[in-house]
Amino acid sequence: MLAEPGFHTRAFVEWEDYPRSVLIAAQREGYFAPAPIWDDLRSFDARPFRGAFDIVLAGYPCQPFSAAGKRGGADDPRHLWP
Repeated sequence: MLAEPGFHTRAFVEWEDYPRSVLIAAQREGYFAPAPIWDDLRSFDARPFRGAFDIVLAGYPCQPFSAAGKRGGADDPRHLWP
């Protein structure tokens, strides 16, 4: 959906190395227009983007709670919303 005409990605934030490499490859192959990729939401300053977005699409980091992971929950350093 986000690669459809009329949608323009302005930035990505991805913590994990592999998904970040997939985003980079997708940009190189033309699936997404080039956009900066931050590796940590805590260092992402959204102020320069104020007014540039009509939609903000985000996903809650599930790694701290995933049954496939360590299930550290709120004690996991990747848990960003206490």
